[in-house]
Amino acid sequence: MLFNLPLECLVKIFGSLDYKTLFTCLCVNREWRELVVLILWSNPDLTHAKTIRTLLLKLNEDESAIIGPKNILPKDDPNLCFDYPNFVSTVSSYDLDNGINNWLKSIDKKRNNSSSILISMILMFLRTGSKLTNLVLDGITYYRSHKCDLKNLLSDALCQNNTLISLKLFSNEIGNAFSEALLQNNTLTYLDISDNQISDEAIINELKSAFDTKTVMDLIV
Repeated sequence: MLFNLPLECLVKIFGSLDYKTLFTCLCVNREWRELVVLILWSNPDLTHAKTIRTLLLKLNEDESAIIGPKNILPKDDPNLCFDYPNFVSTVSSYDLDNGINNWLKSIDKKRNNSSSILISMILMFLRTGSKLTNLVLDGITYYRSHKCDLKNLLSDALCQNNTLISLKLFSNEIGNAFSEALLQNNTLTYLDISDNQISDEAIINELKSAFDTKTVMDLIV
C-alpha cells in the first residue's frame, strides 16, 4: 500500500539521496517528478554539455540575438516540461564557460561564439532565476562583444534582480557607473568587487554605508 507522505517529508528524504537514486524517483509519479527536478536543477553540473543544451533552449529573443547566428543554437524541444533556469540557485561563470566549450565541442562547432553564449546565459539566469542566490562572475567583462554593451546589460539585469544574496564580481573592470547600480540592490548580503578599477571613493563609501545597514553583511573592495 502506497502512503502519501507530507511534502516536507518528501523534500527532506529526496534531499538526502544521491543523484543516481534521485533519477530513479523521476518515474514514480508526477508529484515526485516535480520535486526531484527541482532538487536536481537547484545546483546542476554547468560544465556538462547536455545541461548547457537544455538551458540554451530557454533563452529569449534578445538573449539569442547576442549570440548571432541562430543555426548554432539547439532546436526547440517540445519534451521540455519545466522552466529549468528558474530552479538554479548557484551560477559560476567559470563552470558555465567550461560547459559551453564542452557543448560546442560536442556539436563540432568552433569556440568563437563561446563568450557571447556565456553573456547571454548569465543574462538569462538574472532574468528568470527566481531561486538564484549565488552568482560568481570572474573577469566576465573582459569578454568583448560588438553586439551588446555588456556592462550596461549586466548593470540593468542586476538592478532588476531581487533574489541574489551573494555576488562575486572580482576582476571585472566595472568602474564607477556599475557600482552605482549595485546600490539599488536590496537583497545582497555578500559582495566582492575587488580589483574592479573603482576610482571614486565616494561610491565605495556609499556601498560600505549601504551594507552597514544590513543585518548580515560582507563587502570586499
